[in-house]
Amino acid sequence: MRACGDWVFYLHVARGGKIAYTNQTKSYYRFHQANASRGSYLTPEYYHEHEIVARTVARLYQVEPQVFERQFHFLREHWESVFKDQPQPSWKLEDCYDVARIREAAASRLPNLLIVTHDLSTGGGEIFPIRLAEALAKQGYGVTFFNLDGSTAPPIFRDLLPAAIPVIHYERSSLDLKRMLLHLGIDIVHTHHAGSDDRFARLFSPGEPRPRHVVTMHGMYEVLDVADLERRQDMLQAAVDHWVYTADKNLDPFVINRLCGNARFTKIPLGMSLPRLSPINRAEIGIPPDAFVVCLASRALFEKGWLEAVLAIGMVREQTGRDVHLVLVGEGPAAEQLREAAIPSFVHLVGFQRSPVDYFAMADLGLLPTRYRSESCPLVIIECMMAGRPVVSCDVGEIASMLTAPNGKMAGTVIRLKDWMIPIHDLAAAIRRFVVDDRAYLEATGAVAAARERFDIRAIAQAYRKIYAESSLPDPRNSSGGGAPRAGLSQERLLRPLLDQIDHSVDVELPA
Repeated sequence: MRACGDWVFYLHVARGGKIAYTNQTKSYYRFHQANASRGSYLTPEYYHEHEIVARTVARLYQVEPQVFERQFHFLREHWESVFKDQPQPSWKLEDCYDVARIREAAASRLPNLLIVTHDLSTGGGEIFPIRLAEALAKQGYGVTFFNLDGSTAPPIFRDLLPAAIPVIHYERSSLDLKRMLLHLGIDIVHTHHAGSDDRFARLFSPGEPRPRHVVTMHGMYEVLDVADLERRQDMLQAAVDHWVYTADKNLDPFVINRLCGNARFTKIPLGMSLPRLSPINRAEIGIPPDAFVVCLASRALFEKGWLEAVLAIGMVREQTGRDVHLVLVGEGPAAEQLREAAIPSFVHLVGFQRSPVDYFAMADLGLLPTRYRSESCPLVIIECMMAGRPVVSCDVGEIASMLTAPNGKMAGTVIRLKDWMIPIHDLAAAIRRFVVDDRAYLEATGAVAAARERFDIRAIAQAYRKIYAESSLPDPRNSSGGGAPRAGLSQERLLRPLLDQIDHSVDVELPA
């Protein structure tokens, strides 16, 4: 493109970023007979470039069709002016600038997305939205990332997103959320936390034009107070168009309380791209090269089994006589307690790390002994398998399914909790099996590649594309509530006794 290529560049750069366009005249182009560009006005390519610009606008922005009709009118005036004293060309202006082709481009426009995270920190519900935003931007979506917490994020989290994806940090004193959605032309709001679900669901009154709202559940609704959910039932039904669940158990409160009877439900796991591995040098953290290394990476919550992991590895060392080491990646109260204790030399606290995958790649085995009640589809399990390592974990949420390859073989093993407590002897036995049984270890490692395929972020993004593209989402405002859930909930889930799940609920108040 010789005439209008810079416009195409501007259109891409301005999309969703801190760049604005005004149609007010700010400078003038001196037009005279000696202009070097006058010769291009006699060619069809010049006018076709204007169509390319128009198609780019139509594909990237929501623009009224009359805009392109006006542009064609201006081009017609220019064309007539140029050829007023020239022989008429053999080509027609309509062949170079075709409004029908522009309409076709508009039909392929992808919606503008606002991906909302509660905060920029560690955790699957926080890191997965970042990875999804990047994957969707690569597929051509206009993506804006929204940090509801509003506090300045550490650069390490901002750097996880490409610089071309703008990040808005919510400041309640100055930011009108409804006005922001309007000015950014947001078509779909995609939230990932009950607090942000609530915040955006409350923005619009019933019947008021609004962006579509997609929610991905990461396990929080199961532990919310039941009465609190019931108070929000009408609001959730009116606002949320599509619920994505990452684990079957995410549906329990909706089945039990018959919430959102007209909304649609789709199961989609978390995911990530296959990373470039740069395994950590064991010597750098004081681990011998011939040691058997187990790695646990998570938020350092007591419910994530950090203390139990230390005890279990101690048992395995005593029972096998092998030099087994435990690497703990993450920060939180459990890490702080271990630092204050006289931890043995085989335990290595490395703190928060940007790339836990490289620690898994350095290790022989991944570990997640979780009793976290919200655990659904742990991203750390995926990260470990992306590093090519099997995992020992607990049968919570979707973990057992995640580790199962299509041929039925397990990329690791799971143990069962006992009254929501981790049986340390069982955990030690599961780890010991992979330490001493080479055949079992090789079989589990061999199942990793097949088990991790369904967590490719490109496939995950494609699944979300289907949800975004739905043109006839049900109108929850027409729902009377309380009816039987839609087809998204299987009969097996409806018939299974679920009321015992309520006993595990805790009081968690959503933001007002």
